Amino acid sequence: MRVPSRLPLVFDADGGDISLPGDGAQASRAIELIMRRYNELAACIVAREFFDPIVFEVDDERGEPLAGKDGMVALAPWAAGFANALNAFASLEALAATDEELAATMIGILRHLPIDPDAAVDIREEFAREQQEIDREMPLAGLDDALDELVACVLEIAEITRPNRPATRKTPKVGRNDPCPCGSGRKYKVCHGRDVH
Repeated sequence: MRVPSRLPLVFDADGGDISLPGDGAQASRAIELIMRRYNELAACIVAREFFDPIVFEVDDERGEPLAGKDGMVALAPWAAGFANALNAFASLEALAATDEELAATMIGILRHLPIDPDAAVDIREEFAREQQEIDREMPLAGLDDALDELVACVLEIAEITRPNRPATRKTPKVGRNDPCPCGSGRKYKVCHGRDVH
């Protein structure tokens, strides 16, 4: 089954044209679960409520989860996904270039990106220096602390880019027992409000 055009980046960081393995029912179920998670996250972000990112702990050579600061390496895939999303939304990246508050908030997520081993030596060294500076200025104790910061950063980015505003109406609200605005003399609930209520 082909991936719907609205989901290519979920399955391929480059947004390539791919097909899901398995029969149509399995592929449909996978897409259904992805959309459920998407809608859960969207609702949390709109409501500015905490959400649980999907993060898999990394084990040491004995099979035990890495503890303390070492455990934060588990956030690298999440941060990489966020960086890929930035590439897909150039307007957000451009806004971060001019909005210091937004750029500082994004650092709370992008700080977890691993150093690219294929990058030039000077780029790797500069990246390592920047990460050390961030760690000094905004220290984190471990994975739980880092997860809290990551979610707070996502919610702050949403607040900066899409602030909550009270709903505004073009016309005043008409109560059920108010006279109908059409001028019939009847109550709104038995006139034009009948289909609304």
